[in-house]
Amino acid sequence: MPSITPLRVIHDTGGIDLSGAERAAAQFLEALGVQTDTESLHGTPGRMARAYAELFSPRPFDLTTFPNDEGYDELVLARSIPVRSVCEHHMLPVVGTAHVGYLPGHRILGLSKLARVVEHFACRPQVQERLTKQVADWLHTTSSPKASGS
Repeated sequence: MPSITPLRVIHDTGGIDLSGAERAAAQFLEALGVQTDTESLHGTPGRMARAYAELFSPRPFDLTTFPNDEGYDELVLARSIPVRSVCEHHMLPVVGTAHVGYLPGHRILGLSKLARVVEHFACRPQVQERLTKQVADWLHTTSSPKASGS
């Protein structure tokens, strides 16, 4: 039986300019009247830049799928997946849960991969409608289920 090479899912972080983000954070705080020249706030613009860079960078993972040799045809459902994102309209945190399910086709994937896919797409500034579509489209493209939804 031929082996399937797992798909390495990564997000290109080549566009991150931490020093530029730090300068912008300092200007942002100053524009809002927050002085960063105190000992406790001196490093805040750098911490802000690093925190947002981490928030917007999903962890890479290997998507492994397996043949559906047993002929599973029941709904596979991962419930209460933690979602952490940022609203693209306000750049404020969005925290919640997602539920993702699919009806297996010729291949199946592990439940942990459903959570990783949600995390992958939630790491960019987002709206929930797009996140839902991105997860469903990604599942459809990579595993060819009979049906999927999030």
